[in-house]
Amino acid sequence: MGDFLLLVAHGSRDPRHARTVRALTRRIRSARPGLPVTAAFLDFDRPSVPAALERLARLGARSVVVQPLLLTRAFHASVDLPGVLRRAPASLTVRQARVLGPDPLLTAVLERRLHEAGLGPQARTATAVVLAAAGTADPDAAASLAGIARRWQRTGWRDVRPAFASGGTFPRTEDAVRALRA
Repeated sequence: MGDFLLLVAHGSRDPRHARTVRALTRRIRSARPGLPVTAAFLDFDRPSVPAALERLARLGARSVVVQPLLLTRAFHASVDLPGVLRRAPASLTVRQARVLGPDPLLTAVLERRLHEAGLGPQARTATAVVLAAAGTADPDAAASLAGIARRWQRTGWRDVRPAFASGGTFPRTEDAVRALRA
C-alpha cells in the first residue's frame, strides 16, 4: 500500500473541534480519492494518535505521513507528537510533516472564514479581529502568532490582535476582546 495521511489535531472539550477536523478529513478524501486519509487527536478526542497508528498497521499500511493540524512548532509539534510517533508500530515508516503556520495560505483561509461569517470587504477597515490560539509556554510560538497577526493586519483590517485561550499565556482571548471593545 502507498502512503497514508494521518491528520493530527490537538483535540478539545468543545465538540465542534472534532467535527471540524472530521469535516476537513472528508474534504481531503473528496479532493484526493486515491489518498487514504484519517484523523487522530493528541488529547480529549478519539481516536488517539497511538490508536490510529495501530489501526493503520492492522490495515496493512507501510508508510504514514503525519500532518500536524497545529499553528506553531511549540510543545505538541516538537516534543509531544514526535514522542508518540517514536512508539509507532515497527511495521510503519512514519514521517512528520511541518505544522500549518505561519503560512500565507493560512491567512487566506482565515479571510475566507470571516467572509463566510458575513464580513464583506467593505467591513475590513472598521473590523478588528482576535487571532486566538491555544496557550503556549514557547516564546517562539507566541512570537509566531504575533507575527501572523501583524502581517494579517497589514491587509487592511482595523486591528488584528494575537491572543491565547489557555496555558497562562498572555494576552488572554477575553482580554484582547475587551481591549478592542474599549
